Amino acid sequence: MTRDEIIALIVSKARQYGEQPADILGGAIAESALDPNAARYGNWPDVSFGLLQQTVAFADEGDHTGSAENIDLIRRLYCDPVHALDVGIKKFAYWRGKS
Repeated sequence: MTRDEIIALIVSKARQYGEQPADILGGAIAESALDPNAARYGNWPDVSFGLLQQTVAFADEGDHTGSAENIDLIRRLYCDPVHALDVGIKKFAYWRGKS
């Protein structure tokens, strides 16, 4: 995806979930520089992927372990920008007390 396509997707998904596009866009810029394949391999549990850098240990999918299989599963799921935004925006709303 091009940068413009990623921005358009973020704006569309933010609106779909009733969030301010600037909030989600700002988070994606801060976390991944708008790179849907962004990865952070810090000391466990600081391993995260995708536009919103969702952490493997706290992902909504997988078994929350540091196993190679689980890390690969979460990487594949969250490097899909549509999936990452669907999950991440819902989580954003939850932590803001909106759901």
